Parts: sequence; C-alpha cells; structure tokens
Amino acid sequence: MKLKLVALVLVILGLILFGANYVAAQGPAPRALRATALGTGFTYQGQLKQSGTAVNGACDMQFNLYDALSGGVLVGATQTVSSVNVSNGLFTVTLNGSNEFSGDAFIGDARWLQIEVRCPAGSGSYTTLSPRQPITAAPYALGLRPGTLVRAASADAEHPLFHVHSTNTTGGVGLRGDASTLIEFPNPIPIGVLGTSSQGVGVWGLSSTSAGIVGLSTSPSGTGVIAMGSGINASTQGTALLISNGAIRVEAAGKGTMTPVFIHVATPATISTSTTCIDHPLTNNNPNAILFVTHNFNPGGGSGTAPLNAAYGLWYNDVRWCIFREDGLDMPVNVMFNVLVIKP
Repeated sequence: MKLKLVALVLVILGLILFGANYVAAQGPAPRALRATALGTGFTYQGQLKQSGTAVNGACDMQFNLYDALSGGVLVGATQTVSSVNVSNGLFTVTLNGSNEFSGDAFIGDARWLQIEVRCPAGSGSYTTLSPRQPITAAPYALGLRPGTLVRAASADAEHPLFHVHSTNTTGGVGLRGDASTLIEFPNPIPIGVLGTSSQGVGVWGLSSTSAGIVGLSTSPSGTGVIAMGSGINASTQGTALLISNGAIRVEAAGKGTMTPVFIHVATPATISTSTTCIDHPLTNNNPNAILFVTHNFNPGGGSGTAPLNAAYGLWYNDVRWCIFREDGLDMPVNVMFNVLVIKP
C-alpha cells in the first residue's frame, strides 16, 4: 500500500486562532473579552492519496511532533486519532487538544509533524508518510515569536501597544517573565522582565485595588525589585526611586520583626548606662549598615512609653549598633526607637 500526503492545506495553531468571536473593528471601541479560555488544540487539514488516487473512507492516524525534518527529538507524546473520515482525499483532525505535545511544544522553535496512517481503520500496521510536514503559523502569529519587536506609531491607555489581561481575581497573572540566561545588568543576573525607555517610563504598574507592581525573591540573597539611576558621576546621577505621592509602608513592621523597619525597646538586657544596643539580624556584625533612628514616644496613640528628653546618637561596638544619650545620663528602661535599616 502506497500512501502519500500530497498537500498540507491548513495548519492553524489554536493558541493564535482568530475565530468567529473576533470581528473587524470600525473604530476604537474595545473588544469584548471571551469568558472561556482558549484551549491548546489546533486544526490540521491535509490530503491523502494512495497510488495517486484520493482516499475515501475511514483511516486511523498517528501524529508525532519532532524538532527536525529528519531524526531529531520527539516533542511530547504520540497522538492517535482513530477512524478519521477521509473524503476525496481530504481530512481534518484536531491535534494537541489535551496538550499531548506538551506545554513547551510551541514556544517559537521550528516543529515538524510525522504522520502514520492505516487504511481502512483497524486493519494492519501503520505506514509512515514522508517527508514530515512543517508546522507553519498564520502570518500575524509570527509577531508572537521570541524576540519579536511589536511597533506602533502611537499607543495610549485605551489602545496599548500590548495588553495582557487576567480576569482571575484570586490569583491571576497578567504578565510573567522567566529567565535562565545571565545578562549584564549591571551584574550577570537572569532578567525575567526588562522595561527600558529613552524618554518615558520603562515599566508602569497600575492597580485600583491592590499592587501595581510586585517584586518577589525566594532567595535569602535575592532582590525583589532593583532600582537604578543613570549618570556618570554623583552630581549627575539619576534618581533610582521616586515616590511622587503616598507613604512608604513595610508590612508587619514592629517589635521583634525581621523587616528592615522595626521597633527597638531599651530593656535592662540591652542597656549599659547611657546606651542601649540593637540586637537584630540586619544590623548585627554589619558595620556598613545605614540606620535611621527616631524616638517612638507615643506608639499607637496610647499612653506612651518612657520618654527620652535628650539628644541621642549611634555608634558601632564591633558587633552591634548602639544608641547613646549625648548627655551621658542613664538610658531609661522601656524607651522605644523606630529603626530603618538600609543595607549598602
């Protein structure tokens, strides 16, 4: 039996399918969001001939995805579609409907489809068709390849250059960036999302109910958000972080916390005559730490704590940072200090 796939009629990746739910717009009116998420399946259509004659009937087909025209590595698992209706040689199947080719199958790398058939369905062994068929994309889907530049003459909040929207109110992610390659910025680090602008804002985050931008590092030595200014010397150094409105808040800050903003209480265990020494992981054995200290005289608007009616300063005793009274008198017990630690 000689079978031949003579023409690849259409391959449309389900991930970029422009279906009936989207229509051409006559004006700038926003497009309605679909309530149901798009699946992973895509439509494959082809024409099958046997000894030059178009096949008619039901055939079993197997599909394997490879990363090369010949040889190469199998991507995902084999997908079998039984009793495919072939009419005048033409057939249509839906592939990858249950993500058989894996989530990394279509992330910008070239792919080829190896097809095996047996006609009629249920009879004999499968015949491998040659050559493998390349998986091609609809023209506009090429704009979603890795490294693609999306360009527009103008863009604003109503008509953004790129809009990612998540409707999940309990844990949705609009945009996620992951990186494993090291980039010099300014030190060799992987960068998931990088925003740059020569005249405006590189990254802008806006939220009406929660956080506009969140930075998270799961490493003890990692950094959630890095802010850098530009310039060639100290006098022209650009601003790394500008807060135009609102307060700086550190959640869970207070007595005995592990945050960079905490409350130090002068207790008999920490007091030595006119000084009280701070015992905190961010300041212990850290002579280069930068501390901002203020007297917390009336925490929470209550009756207050022990007052400190004296000027005070800071010094480092080779292990800990200590607050001292400049008049040399004894440090009161239970006097409180707000401490902000900046690690150079």
